[in-house]
Amino acid sequence: MAIVQQSNTTFGSATSASRTFASTPTAGRLLICAVSVGAGTITAGPAGWTELSALTTGNMRAAWWYKYAAGDESVVSVSMSSGFGSMSIAEYDDAVSGPPVVAENEASASTVVTSIASGTAAATAASGLAISFFAADNGNNADGSRTYSNGFTERTFQYAAGSDRASVGIATRTFSAAGSYSCTFGVTDTGDEMYGAIALFGASTTISTASVAVSGSASVGVVSQARATSSVEVSGSATVATVAQARMAAAIDISGSSAVAVSALSRIAASLVVAGSSTIGSTLTARAIASAAVTGTAAVAISVIGRVNASLAIQGSGTIAFVGSNGAAVVLTPSQIVEIRLAARTATVALGTREFTLNLPNRQVSLTL
Repeated sequence: MAIVQQSNTTFGSATSASRTFASTPTAGRLLICAVSVGAGTITAGPAGWTELSALTTGNMRAAWWYKYAAGDESVVSVSMSSGFGSMSIAEYDDAVSGPPVVAENEASASTVVTSIASGTAAATAASGLAISFFAADNGNNADGSRTYSNGFTERTFQYAAGSDRASVGIATRTFSAAGSYSCTFGVTDTGDEMYGAIALFGASTTISTASVAVSGSASVGVVSQARATSSVEVSGSATVATVAQARMAAAIDISGSSAVAVSALSRIAASLVVAGSSTIGSTLTARAIASAAVTGTAAVAISVIGRVNASLAIQGSGTIAFVGSNGAAVVLTPSQIVEIRLAARTATVALGTREFTLNLPNRQVSLTL
């Protein structure tokens, strides 16, 4: 449960702050963003992220958020009214999953102190990762001989020298038993107003197989990180998001009458079957073979990046876009516009009625109409 990558910054008299991941995070991995502002107000967190907790009193403002990566994140941005502060983003490995258990402590947010506890959170999982977040109104008053209790290890401590330059500190530890966990941050400096919080993320316990079945009429998100096989079945009448990250195989079967978003990153094989009456977006990046079969009455977008072979069969009455590589067999029976882009040496395409666009530069093409 290690940090894969981390990026920190400080800002002054700003209305926004942002950090960029050095490399695109792997889909399904845990992302954390923490921000503190002195003499200012945080007005908006990163789009699409979930707030863990936030400080609302005292001279300082602090907040942090989490997200399970979709695999397309790059720049992470927050907005504020003004102020000087710090920001940190990090990607953690794929050993954690599920919604976090969160606790916070802002009792000393308006009093000068030399230590503050994170609050106590009760772990419902038998094992996982604990992340604590600490902020001080003036980082240069809270950086001397920093200590973290209960086995936590500092991962970052960021601030810019000066008055009201708030700091961000992150410390983590793993846990291997259900129970209560907390961390106390302490310094030998003069101290300042501080904020502490903690979040517990359960471990992804499935190693050999994983099967997930979801039926929902509202927003549903599924993250599957089994190392051997992963099977996900979703039936929803509203927004459904699925991420499968099996290292051996991923099979996804979706039936939805509204928006369906699918991302499968199997290293060996990935298959997708979708039947939907609304928007369907899919991405398959299996290294060995990727196949997709889609029946939809509205917009269908498929991206298949199998390094060895990719096959696609679609029966739909709406707009369809497909991208594949390294050998692709495509069968389409749509009644409207079809656009196909294949980076394959040989591609065989069987197409239905009406207009289509085929872009295969320097490739041999066989069309059956």
